[in-house]
Amino acid sequence: MSAWWAYAGAALLVAATLPQAARLVRTRRADDLTWGFVALNAGGIALLGLRSAEIGEWGFVAVNASTAAFWLLVAGIKAWPHATEKRSAGVEI
Repeated sequence: MSAWWAYAGAALLVAATLPQAARLVRTRRADDLTWGFVALNAGGIALLGLRSAEIGEWGFVAVNASTAAFWLLVAGIKAWPHATEKRSAGVEI
């Protein structure tokens, strides 16, 4: 029964992450997310992925890897806010 709870949790994680990823890609802005929030989420997901790999839950490794990729995307967008501001203003960079 506990595996079903884990699958339900993974499905909720994916359902919560995909709309945010689409929004970040569309707007190219992550101003409302703090660096601490991004770092804690990325670190937590990485640790969950390591634990999933350790116990051989490869489906969860895939979910955690895709979620970690999302948080790397967030970090990348946050790291270059000036480049995205210049692009949206029509300035060649």
